[in-house]
Amino acid sequence: MAIDTDLKTALTVRQLLATENPISVLGEKTIPYKPECVASTRRFVRDIACDWGVPGEIREVAELLTSELVTNAIVHGRGYRDELTVHVAVHREDRIIRLP
Repeated sequence: MAIDTDLKTALTVRQLLATENPISVLGEKTIPYKPECVASTRRFVRDIACDWGVPGEIREVAELLTSELVTNAIVHGRGYRDELTVHVAVHREDRIIRLP
């Protein structure tokens, strides 16, 4: 399947980038495709940002972005397979917090 091939390629590229540019993973969470799980993911990101001393206004933006990304994944990704999950990872690169 093309999707499986694309996924393998994406994972390979990510592994190469991780070797060249090490990024600290602050936390990861996998949730089922259920709208009621979005709130727990927001709290997860907020707690990590708080633990790492991210200023309040940036924490709020990170929460909002998390909510939008996870909601979009649930709404638009559901048509592909019923048994998928949403994986959220919070990374730190120097003073930058990332939600890939």
